[in-house]
Amino acid sequence: MEPFEALFPNLDKVSRSSFRKGSLSRRRTTIAAIVLGLVLIVVIGLILFSDTIFGPL
Repeated sequence: MEPFEALFPNLDKVSRSSFRKGSLSRRRTTIAAIVLGLVLIVVIGLILFSDTIFGPL
């Protein structure tokens, strides 16, 4: 078992058709990428503005 298989067990089932425009897999992939991006923005924002939000420690 490869290390990435723990995170992506169905990676071997991904094909070119998964990313065809309008496919369900592409929509899921796009939504997942957007959610991941938003989470990263929130985390970075919390790190950068933690003093303003929570006050000095």
